[in-house]
Amino acid sequence: MKKLKKDQLAIGSFHYAFYSFERFVESMRRFGVTNVEVSGNRGHLWVSGDGVDRAREMAGMLRGAGIGRVACLCPEQNAFPYNIAARDDRRRAASVAYMADAIRCADALGCPRVLLCPGTAYLDEDPAEGKRRSIDSISQLVEVAEKYQVKLVLETQSFDESSHVNATWQQAEIIDEVNHPCLGGMIDTVQLAMYDEGDIARAIDILGDRLWHVHLGDTKLCERDLGRAPFREKIVPGRESEGHVGIGCGELPLADYLSALADAGYPYNVSVEICGWSYFYDPDAYTELALNVLGDCFE
Repeated sequence: MKKLKKDQLAIGSFHYAFYSFERFVESMRRFGVTNVEVSGNRGHLWVSGDGVDRAREMAGMLRGAGIGRVACLCPEQNAFPYNIAARDDRRRAASVAYMADAIRCADALGCPRVLLCPGTAYLDEDPAEGKRRSIDSISQLVEVAEKYQVKLVLETQSFDESSHVNATWQQAEIIDEVNHPCLGGMIDTVQLAMYDEGDIARAIDILGDRLWHVHLGDTKLCERDLGRAPFREKIVPGRESEGHVGIGCGELPLADYLSALADAGYPYNVSVEICGWSYFYDPDAYTELALNVLGDCFE
């Protein structure tokens, strides 16, 4: 069985959101972690405020702790008002401007990738309208990304967060339509389980050499009941999940996913993503658990 390399594993700062970034860095130093992903969706990085200056400070902290690589920057994109597919032109333009700031922050962090969410239309709109607006926004952002030599990695999402990019084939359609060397895709194992039935080999095949990042998350699933919702025929309903729980606290075959990535020769980072608030109070415990659970999956 092939294995990924240890230096491909990164720990995301998501579950350290209730603590300072300094505490996150110190914890990573103590655990011997050399690759991280920076979450910009709480107090650690105010992308549209002190963004670039703060990102430079953060890069210095990481270097001082011997942490050599920021695998990806994941800024807030799902909370109001951020939505690159928003119907309101002003809100959409502001969201594009915000993501352009995120690209500049990634450059200041020395980070090669920025996670990009596709945005959403209203559920009483045709999802194709949301897709059209996403493509327009992404087409603007790839030009900024090219200027800063940063790659954008498009993420699939639950339809609670996106009306039009839930499954890998929908993700690939947008990447194909934008057709720019700074736009690729990523796999989130929680979304994969919800919408692609956990078939990571198929997702790897669909994205091919455009697979540039992976979020490794665990979860538990249940069937989704949409009742009489009128939009049922227009979406990929998928299943519901408990969110990104602690690694080993869910039911996903994470070792199998990692083995499939290794078999495919995947060369980039795999970031641990833990997002449930109940895991934020004692983040070190869940970092330690993740490293213990995943230890034999890397060489």
